[in-house]
Amino acid sequence: MSQLASVEPLKATARGRYLYAIVDSAADGQLFEYLGLDGSQVYSIGENEGQAAAIVSDLPNQKIRPERRRLAAHHDVLRRLMAGHTVMPIAFGVVADGPEAVLRILRINREAFTEQLDRVRGRMEMGLRVTWDVANIFEYMVGLHEELRSLRDRIFRGGRTPSQDDKIDLGRAFDRLLNAIPLK
Repeated sequence: MSQLASVEPLKATARGRYLYAIVDSAADGQLFEYLGLDGSQVYSIGENEGQAAAIVSDLPNQKIRPERRRLAAHHDVLRRLMAGHTVMPIAFGVVADGPEAVLRILRINREAFTEQLDRVRGRMEMGLRVTWDVANIFEYMVGLHEELRSLRDRIFRGGRTPSQDDKIDLGRAFDRLLNAIPLK
């Protein structure tokens, strides 16, 4: 069970705090020059400067719908934060009851947040998409790997119909070998 799940619920306040990210350092109450969800002011909540802080904005209620404009605002805040901070993004839709709840999250998870921020500091996340210029990637891989060829031949030997488990095993072997290919 996570540490947060064991914390007693806090009394709800009139306004929730929408969480965008945990950052490496920001002064408590630091205002940012950009706006968040529904045009709300983005600011930080933290205990001590130099420690992890949460980047938040006020939210009139605790429920938030994943509408395109709100998703775009969430991602825009994250993009802008990354220009000046080490950032651990928070998934869209996370709302805390109020500033006390945010501070409690920071206190309970201080060590884990510090460790993860140190781990990603100075690094960049990249996505990579690879396309293969072959007619049939499975047959191409069968031609390269004896292990895959043997498994395929055993499963389909004598024209038998493979079981669902056989197909899953073949798919897993294919995926493992495909993902083991070093990119040059």
